[in-house]
Amino acid sequence: HPQRPPGKEAAIVIVATLPFFPVSASDYAERVDLLFAGLMIASFGIILLLVSLILFCVIRYRNGSDVSRAPIRFSTMKMELGWTIPTALIFFGFFLWGAHLYLDRGIPPGEPDRIYVVARQWMWDIRYPDGRRGHNSVHVAEGQPIRLVMTSEDVIHSFFVPALRVKQDVVPGKYVTLSFTATRAGIYPLYCAEYCGTKHSAMLGELVVHTEEDYGRWLARGAPLTSLAEQGRKLFATAGCAGCHSPGAIVHAPQLDGLFGRSVPLAQGTFVTADEQYIHDSILLPMKDLLAGYAPIMPSFQGQLDETEVLALVEYIKTLPPPPAPRDGPQPETLRQKTQ
Repeated sequence: HPQRPPGKEAAIVIVATLPFFPVSASDYAERVDLLFAGLMIASFGIILLLVSLILFCVIRYRNGSDVSRAPIRFSTMKMELGWTIPTALIFFGFFLWGAHLYLDRGIPPGEPDRIYVVARQWMWDIRYPDGRRGHNSVHVAEGQPIRLVMTSEDVIHSFFVPALRVKQDVVPGKYVTLSFTATRAGIYPLYCAEYCGTKHSAMLGELVVHTEEDYGRWLARGAPLTSLAEQGRKLFATAGCAGCHSPGAIVHAPQLDGLFGRSVPLAQGTFVTADEQYIHDSILLPMKDLLAGYAPIMPSFQGQLDETEVLALVEYIKTLPPPPAPRDGPQPETLRQKTQ
């Protein structure tokens, strides 16, 4: 860990020793715990002040005391403002602190490893870019930034790892991301934190954080035959995608080389970035974002391909590089598609 100020280090140690707190397995978890500790200290401080004032008044103005009880003859406005404004500013500061933490959660340091997660009743289907597949168990390396790309096949689920202090709803038909960096090797429980049916409580899993050496040994065991992108390439041919999105096709359809990350024009005159969500929707909901210059003839593969197959297609399309620009003139709009 980077060098921390002594006060921050002490606060983290105090929170970590509380018996009802889960173990902290990431730098982000420590930052969340520090915010929680600050909020609790401020809240208990205000409670202590209020209780002290109440006890002071109860004792001072007890029955039989000779303290004057004459009506107050001065304005209480300054007193009220002196109490309300500072407490409001204190808790607004906590709001800004929490908002900063929330927004900072989605920015992993360095280049993150991608892991795909498909939630369904009642399990977590884990896919790795190298083609490895797991169920209810996410394996990562200690200190390596991770970016989870998640979707659901049925209802809303919620990916929750208390040790990381992160939770993300997983929504059907939508790709959501969750970034983190685990900093402590171990096995940590994974829960679904959104009621998803009769066996919701049984939708359990684990996050396995390996040391660098152990992660290398885990990768060496049972190496898959084909990567996720290679699986997508084969599916691209067998599902009939190559019949339209390839050179020489009689159907006027867009070519996909270099598509990922590019800004593409839509029929309504706007532009959209061809990210994972756009490619996903183009396969399952082709009428959602119609591409400019092309007839709306793309069939929907909803019900024919499941989310894991769509993930494979997305991963394959992401790997397609743009063709080299022609020597004379700009790069053409129609790009060559590699299907072999």
